Amino acid sequence: FEDLARVSFYSMMKMLRNETMQKRGVVGISFECYGNKRTMSIPFTLDVAILATKSYCAIPVKVPAFHFCCNDPGIAALMPIIKLLLGKKGRMRFQAHFGSEMECRYKLL
Repeated sequence: FEDLARVSFYSMMKMLRNETMQKRGVVGISFECYGNKRTMSIPFTLDVAILATKSYCAIPVKVPAFHFCCNDPGIAALMPIIKLLLGKKGRMRFQAHFGSEMECRYKLL
C-alpha cells in the first residue's frame, strides 16, 4: 500500500501545478464495484487508515466532494459509523453509493 500512497501523492502534486486545479479542488472517487466479487481493491486495515489520513493531511488540495461506490452490503452497514467519524465538514462533502457497478455509475452522473 505504501507504493500506492507514493504514486497517489506524486500524481496529486503533479496535478496541483495547474492553477485552476488549485482554485477549484479535486473531486475524489473510490470505485469498489467489481462484478460479483465483494472485495476492496486495497484491504482496509488500521495501518491503511492511518497512512491515508496522513497523506490526505499532507496534500494541500481542496476536496469539494468525495464519492465512495461499493457493492458490499457489509460496508453499507458500517457507513453510519464511518460518516460519524468524518465530522460535520467531512459528512457534508462525502457521499456513499451502493449497488451494482451500473447503478453506481448511474449515481455518479
